[in-house]
Amino acid sequence: MRRIFIDTSGFYALVDRGDIHHEDALEILKKINETERDVFTTDYIVAETHALIMVRKGHETARLWLRNLTVPIMHASENDFENGKKLVLKHKDKKYSLIDAISFSVMERTGAEDAFAFDAHFQQYGFSVL
Repeated sequence: MRRIFIDTSGFYALVDRGDIHHEDALEILKKINETERDVFTTDYIVAETHALIMVRKGHETARLWLRNLTVPIMHASENDFENGKKLVLKHKDKKYSLIDAISFSVMERTGAEDAFAFDAHFQQYGFSVL
């Protein structure tokens, strides 16, 4: 069964009803739940998402999201970090964030091919975006 990586952009679209991708995110989540595919994220994405929600929606909303988070969290390894750093430095024509690049490394390491993301960088790098 193919695993699905959840990016900050996917989490945020689910949280913010005013986000332009909110309705799409709800539909994607519904389809994921119907297919019972394994989903996961990383510790870096949890930290990034929490910070984004806190800045845009406030501390209480960020705490609530963190408290209710049930998605399995994979810890990025030191090797994932180094691979991500190399990707950012190598692809000078791309605007990958370090967290995106670490996510790519984790996805490659775990064999995940699909991302629940509204960030074009995942598709640009070669992953399928739901």
